[in-house]
This record gives sequence, C-alpha cells and structure tokens, in this order.
Amino acid sequence: MYFTFKMYLLIQLSYSLHELPELYFQKVKKEEWTNKALHSLAGLVLVAVPYALNFNRLLLVLLVLHHLAEWVFHLAQLLQTVDKEEKFSRVVRLSSTVLQIVARLGSIILAVLTLWYGLALLENQSLDIKAGQFNTPTIRFSALAGIILLQMYLIFKVISQEISRSRETVASVQPVPKSKVAKKDKPKKMYAFSKED
Repeated sequence: MYFTFKMYLLIQLSYSLHELPELYFQKVKKEEWTNKALHSLAGLVLVAVPYALNFNRLLLVLLVLHHLAEWVFHLAQLLQTVDKEEKFSRVVRLSSTVLQIVARLGSIILAVLTLWYGLALLENQSLDIKAGQFNTPTIRFSALAGIILLQMYLIFKVISQEISRSRETVASVQPVPKSKVAKKDKPKKMYAFSKED
C-alpha cells in the first residue's frame, strides 16, 4: 500500500480515537455524551476492522465516496447560511441530497461487486492469519452485510432529514389563519347640552 493511502487510513483511525477524550474536554452534556461516544466508536470500528482484514483498497474507495458526499453536504449548508435571498438554497440542498443517496448506493454496488464477485474469483480462499489472508466466504459476507446495513442506515437518515426539512418549510410557508376580531361598535359620543344653549 502506498504511504499516502496508509497515512490517510491512520488519520481516519486517529481522528475517531481522539474524539473520545475530546468529549470530556468539551464538557459535553450527559444526554449527548452517549450518542457522540457511540458515533466515535462506530467510526473507529468501521475503519479498523477492514484495515485489519486487508480490505484496504475497498475501504479507501468507500471512505473517499463517503467523505466526498459529506463535503458537498457541508458545503451546501454553508451556502444556505450565506445565501440570504435563498436563490440557490433549494437547488443546492436537492443536489446535495441526491449526491448523498447516489454515493450510498454506489458504495453498496461497489461492495457487492468487490466482496461478492471479485474476491470470490481468487484461487486462494483460505484463512491464513500470518500471511494476512482473510478472503473466506464467511468474512467477506459478514463485511458485505455490515457495509449494506451501514449504507442503508445512512440513506434512511438522509431521507428522514429531508422529509423533516420539507415539513418545516411547508409549515413556515402556509400562513396561519387570523381569527376575525369582532368589530366593536364605536360608542356614540354624547353631547351634553348646557342649559345656555
């Protein structure tokens, strides 16, 4: 493996690992601590397991797809924040959502092609820990199931966020009907006539 690829994977591992003590230093609320700690541990496991099983090339391509989609998503959020007149907000948000779903589906297709078909064609499909050979059907199908479950969860998360955003925009666009205030009759002014008139 090239040095740059290995460095990229090590940076991913170290970033996920450093998030755990960072929660303490940031003084995160107890309610949020469990969610963020699970997110960090999941990132650590999802990079460490394929790295240890020598599925490095597949891991690298899947990470690049994931980070590219996330980068476009955060760029779209930044543009929506800056765009005061909301000229490009809808188009950017829609393109970001579509790109995220396409990246997730592309990850599933790539994982199926690699783990189900590609590695199954290799002659040596025995477990050899010393040589770093983990190309057995059980390990490949377990990795494939993990990738598919993760990508389906991420697709579900993107779609549910988009549905909640569209509900918020519909609720903010629809005017709230004003209740009709009963017109009060103006009291008639009484003129007091003096006796001199």
